[in-house]
Amino acid sequence: MARPAAADVGRGDSPYGGPIQIQSNALAAIRRVSSAAYSEIVSAGTVTADRVSGLKIGYEKGVFLNLGPGYKKGDWLVRFDTLLPALKAGLPPTVVLDRPVLQQILLNHAVPAGCVRIRSRLREYVKLEGGGVKAVLEDGEVLYADAVVGADGIWSSVRRQMHGLQEGADGTAGSGAAGGALTEKEGRRMAKESVLMARGSNR
Repeated sequence: MARPAAADVGRGDSPYGGPIQIQSNALAAIRRVSSAAYSEIVSAGTVTADRVSGLKIGYEKGVFLNLGPGYKKGDWLVRFDTLLPALKAGLPPTVVLDRPVLQQILLNHAVPAGCVRIRSRLREYVKLEGGGVKAVLEDGEVLYADAVVGADGIWSSVRRQMHGLQEGADGTAGSGAAGGALTEKEGRRMAKESVLMARGSNR
């Protein structure tokens, strides 16, 4: 099977991936897998976290029964050092880039051609006697593997079957609002579908 074209990467039914921040430990793992992928990611992304890093609260928040101080907008919740460990490892502290760009770089350099397939949704899986799994895709294709990893997002088809959830607990809730990709009508429809799926998914 030929490697997907750049325009098809990550599409499924929601082609508009947002930015992702890759910490130095993940960059180190990518560099071990493929130095070419690592170099392209650093070149394509923006190095960040070269100052104080952590999490801030975006709104005023009290505390339960007034036990302790509350939070003002902009207060630090936690601070952590991303810079020193990265410098010791000779890595950028973090790199931020768009997900479709990251996906294409990994497809080009970090995985064999043909092992990533787009729009191959799972219909069902069956545990086999003696070990292994049979997976049936929506187009009827049957695949065999040692294991199935349910890393298919918050609307997981694997989780729906594993926990016996109702039909409609999985699907393709959209994430394409960035950059005006959706009309207002499409956005309302997508929000309604997402609410209905969330009720059934028990996530």
